[in-house]
Amino acid sequence: MDLLETLAKRMGCEYLGELRLLSRPNTKLRHIVANMPLTAFSDKEWLGAADYLCGVKCQCAKDAREAMMFF
Repeated sequence: MDLLETLAKRMGCEYLGELRLLSRPNTKLRHIVANMPLTAFSDKEWLGAADYLCGVKCQCAKDAREAMMFF
């Protein structure tokens, strides 16, 4: 399961696209992302997830995780 699918499942979303409809900032999403080790997913997945959720292009997985924590 990739990062976005994992986030959707943990957030209780039936469809991946529901992640974009979450209220912002989202405390539950922030907690989930903050507790995921960077090594749990590839850099490519972190970067893609930050782009998909936040519309930001990050340079590294750490920056992508931070962007998603403040989504």
